[in-house]
Amino acid sequence: MQLYVVIVGFPPVMLHRTVFLVLIFILVFLTYPRDNIRMTWWNILLVALSLAVGAYILATFENINSRIAYVDDVTNLDIFFGLACLLVLLEATRRTCGTGLTIIVLAFFAYAFVGPWLPGLLGHPGISIEDLVDLQFLTPGGIFGVATGAVVSFVFFFLLFGACLEQSGASKVFLDTAMSLTAKRTGGVAKCAVVGSSLMGMTSGSAVANTVSTGAITIPMMKKGGYPPVTAGAIEAISSTGGQLMPPIMGVSAFIMAEIVGEPYLTIAIAATLPAILFYSGIYFMVHQYGIKYGIKGDPGKARAFWSIMKSEGYLFLPIAALIYFIASGNTLMSAALKASALVLLLSMIKKDTRMTFRKLASVLIDTGKRTCVVAIPCASAGFITGIITQSGLAAKMNAIFVSLGGGYLLPTLIITMIPCVILGMGMPTVTAYIMVAVTMAPVLIHLGAFPIAAHLFVFYIALMAMVTPPVALAAYAAAGISEANPGKTGWRALSLGFSGFAIPYLVVYYPALTIVDGSVFETIVSFIKVFAIIYLISGVITGYYHKKLTMIERGFGMLTAVVVAVSLDSIVVSLVGAAMFAALMLYHYKFSGVIAAKQAS
Repeated sequence: MQLYVVIVGFPPVMLHRTVFLVLIFILVFLTYPRDNIRMTWWNILLVALSLAVGAYILATFENINSRIAYVDDVTNLDIFFGLACLLVLLEATRRTCGTGLTIIVLAFFAYAFVGPWLPGLLGHPGISIEDLVDLQFLTPGGIFGVATGAVVSFVFFFLLFGACLEQSGASKVFLDTAMSLTAKRTGGVAKCAVVGSSLMGMTSGSAVANTVSTGAITIPMMKKGGYPPVTAGAIEAISSTGGQLMPPIMGVSAFIMAEIVGEPYLTIAIAATLPAILFYSGIYFMVHQYGIKYGIKGDPGKARAFWSIMKSEGYLFLPIAALIYFIASGNTLMSAALKASALVLLLSMIKKDTRMTFRKLASVLIDTGKRTCVVAIPCASAGFITGIITQSGLAAKMNAIFVSLGGGYLLPTLIITMIPCVILGMGMPTVTAYIMVAVTMAPVLIHLGAFPIAAHLFVFYIALMAMVTPPVALAAYAAAGISEANPGKTGWRALSLGFSGFAIPYLVVYYPALTIVDGSVFETIVSFIKVFAIIYLISGVITGYYHKKLTMIERGFGMLTAVVVAVSLDSIVVSLVGAAMFAALMLYHYKFSGVIAAKQAS
């Protein structure tokens, strides 16, 4: 169907999204069979029900397309097929996302009807079954809403691009390049995991998938290099989780963010660049400091030479550069992704090892289909949930609740907002969690004066960090399985390694010039330097090392310096005080650590 869209053009929105989602339903029931028994009567029934829903939409599309929502009558057949669509969605959600998100969808379904009996701000007049079906099934405002539309219109094509890159062997080239750049340095194998996961994570769109695929290579390397199993698993988990923060692709959520914020995707990618660099800088600093702590030196013998890689396989980086160029040149996202995918296919023909055979092409299509399933279904579920939130008036009420709890001040509201963001991120895929918090939490922060993109980056970062936040740290637990370490300890170590993932969202809100799109060049440079210093200071406070072991006094002074720099904001005097404290700490530490006399490679 997507090939038809490429050749002929986009059909009407509702028709396109319906047919696409029905096909995804069918693919889910064929790919994720119940109880691992393929094509049981239950699977056949679900496939038939999916086809019936699609057929009904096609047969009545002219009426659906011309009707006026909440004015024209909803027929009994509309209600039957609308509820059938919801049933199919629930089962597809259970199979692809587990019971957590399924229960949440059911809870919001119940909430639509029990509103009149709920107390206080949670109460609402109730939503009739006709109105629920009207929004969710007959308009592009619920299940077929913005999130599903983003998957249909361009996310699918970026997943195709990622699958093409993977089958061309680019993943191995990314890791080899990362190793060549970091192998000679202190803690080199772990730094390879940080750099390699940042490159690979942006195309996978899943923290757990990236952890498993990259970690299978990097975690044994780190253990062999001297890192304890807990630390090795934690480094891979947090590095893979951050892949969704790294432009130009940023997983899937960034596309949804562009739709919700109403800004071009390029603007979102630019705004996310410096925060992503700072996030990985924090991990890199801590990996280096742990390398010093454990006495792990670089081993250049393990890596290929950088220029050797560039000469033989460097052409596989060209599609990513081309993708950036296509987007910046004003191409549609679909066009940019398709052109970049075509370039991958062409460049792969240069060498036999990377050449796209028919088997690899088949794998590209299969991988794209599977990845689309695990993206489209949670997006459709999120569309249902946000539809209920909007229809019941809960979004506006939550705005009032959080503003009241925060006393009308931004900082306490940020702290209060963080809690539901983390909780939601624990129980569902990142894209679903982001959509929910973007609809309910981000408007609160914007209302209190936060720059809109900064507010959305805040809730996105916090929801994403739930992947390494115990007790449900899915990425950390996946890494622990590979490193053969205690899952709980791995989760807590990953959380400490990823402190920047919690610090940067706050700093972006208070230093919006970090987004580049809000503020002058001078403000952006000053903000970046300040936050870079803060991240470096806190990393040493957590690990207890800069270039040697820190005393408790040094750690305390380092934390105090970080706080002073953070609160300096536009104050020149406080900024100068923070700079003086930072310089004093570094000079003291260097003077008594012997680093100047015998520098370690960083």
